[in-house]
Amino acid sequence: MIINLLDCNPPRPALDDQIEHINENFDWIKVHDAMTALQWTWAMSGGVPTLGDITAHAIDLLIRVKPNNFIYCGGFKAENNYGVLSLAFIVSDWDAWEMEEMEEE
Repeated sequence: MIINLLDCNPPRPALDDQIEHINENFDWIKVHDAMTALQWTWAMSGGVPTLGDITAHAIDLLIRVKPNNFIYCGGFKAENNYGVLSLAFIVSDWDAWEMEEMEEE
């Protein structure tokens, strides 16, 4: 039997189930502790956001992210990669695309 890997489309958990799983397992306290230590503020919260604000914001990003795309906002990156959601809190980031911009200056 020959399997064409391009035709494989394994079933994915429902997006609501994935969001619930992320919400239950993401280390929200670690994010809040980092934001507090860095005095990371959001304009909409008037200071370091509360744990509830952080959670609600990140969940909203997961709900709004389009398939095969990502959203960066407030330190979070929400991604939908072929129907699989992921969430990250990013303090520092760099990629090689920045090199081209630097050379043009």
